[in-house]
Amino acid sequence: MSRSLFLLLALAPLTLVSCGDKDDTGTPPEADADTDADSDTDADSDTDADGDTDADGDADVDPWPVISLAPEALDFGSVDLGTEASETVTITNLGGEDLHIMDLSVQPEDSDFEVGSVGYVLLQSGASTDFSVVFQPGVAGEHSGRVVVDSDDPDTPQATVPLLGEGVGGEIAVSPVSYDFGTLWIGCEDEVELEVSNVGNGTLTIEDYSFNTGSNDLTMDEVADENGSDPGLVDLDPGQSTTMVVRYAPLDDYADIAYAHIDSTAVEVPTVQVVFEGGGDASAEISDTYEQGTVPQDSFELSSADVVPETIVVQIDGVTSTIGWSYDSALNAVVFDAAYVPEFGCTVEISYVERGAC
Repeated sequence: MSRSLFLLLALAPLTLVSCGDKDDTGTPPEADADTDADSDTDADSDTDADGDTDADGDADVDPWPVISLAPEALDFGSVDLGTEASETVTITNLGGEDLHIMDLSVQPEDSDFEVGSVGYVLLQSGASTDFSVVFQPGVAGEHSGRVVVDSDDPDTPQATVPLLGEGVGGEIAVSPVSYDFGTLWIGCEDEVELEVSNVGNGTLTIEDYSFNTGSNDLTMDEVADENGSDPGLVDLDPGQSTTMVVRYAPLDDYADIAYAHIDSTAVEVPTVQVVFEGGGDASAEISDTYEQGTVPQDSFELSSADVVPETIVVQIDGVTSTIGWSYDSALNAVVFDAAYVPEFGCTVEISYVERGAC
């Protein structure tokens, strides 16, 4: 071997090693590129003890039933009284085991919300089912409640959906709800205003009214028809009212009672009844007696000036006479028509009630 070839072979390993470009740590570059304890592209890149993906890169699923309700709340908005609105709620099982629906209810039980039946009571992983919720307001104003779904989800055994809605419509209220005039002197009179109001949040129509009594002593003014050819008598906006006047003028000492009925378009209580009562009492009962003379007279003046004309009773020789005479307030006398003048010798008895201090 020549001296030249020996030098070449001796230097060759040094040349190969220096061509490897090893780093300062001695780790080959290709090995560092594929694996690194702190790298995002290491051999464990498909699994992370604190991450959201499993060893296969799929989303984590809890190995038990997990209930989900959508939407999370229901707002029905404004709904007219007497009508209804319906919404749908979806139940989904997000867990890895079957979800069993145990019960479906609305709280409070006396609310104006109603829940329908659920489509399925057993949901496999990822499955869904629906149920309906109906809002049928019976009174005006805001309504609230909640749907409660009982299931075997260990974390949420009772899932809820808050409910909200507003009933819109007219509601009737009366004042007073009853009235007792007490005892009045016969011939006196008293009155009271019956106020009919709309306490709702929509239009209220007074459709009709009636006033029922067995006595003429109690009366009510007629209600003016403000609607003309339109339905009903009076339309009341929210907060508006109208009045009716009830009068009591007893003409005897019997107890009197009357019933006012008012019909409206209110949904919950369309008809209201108001009771009116009263009684009369005689301040004094007077009886004047006259003997018809030889010159018949047709006018008999009464001894008291405070006469209640409606209480006058005329008897001729003990027989009550209801025709042929009248009371003249200017003369304060009972005056007979010419054809009915009592004959000579007849006894005329006139009884009446004296008006008390009203």
